[in-house]
Amino acid sequence: MDPRTTITGNAGGDAVFRVTPNGTQIAEFGLAHTRRILKDGLWQDGDTTWYNVKSFGRLADNVAASIRKGDGVVATGRLEIDTWTGADGGTRTKTSLVADAVGHDLSRGTTTLNRPVRPHGVSASDSEQPAEPEESQMPDEERRAS
Repeated sequence: MDPRTTITGNAGGDAVFRVTPNGTQIAEFGLAHTRRILKDGLWQDGDTTWYNVKSFGRLADNVAASIRKGDGVVATGRLEIDTWTGADGGTRTKTSLVADAVGHDLSRGTTTLNRPVRPHGVSASDSEQPAEPEESQMPDEERRAS
């Protein structure tokens, strides 16, 4: 089992939803975490670190419907680092949190849970999709783009 990490911060933009050619649902958004530093008795903003939050399946549907720019967010999952060569030949790196759970940070406000309506006769377990597709199901260029 991979170690799990929880990150809190602000959504840098609305979650972006897409479906891959093999039918995998993916939602992604940028999450900014700014350290707070106590200096000379006053709290100040420190450096900001940006993470890409990636979700799959039903979680992706719910993230796309819920996460908007500026929202306080809590996301839990495993860290993944993608490295690839850009069109200019330079090396690119992106740190993503592959999410198991995403929610609003209730220390910043309130929210209301709206459960999705499922077709009659379909239980929650019947409609569950895997949290993440097997890497073997995604072509290399699709994994790098996600």
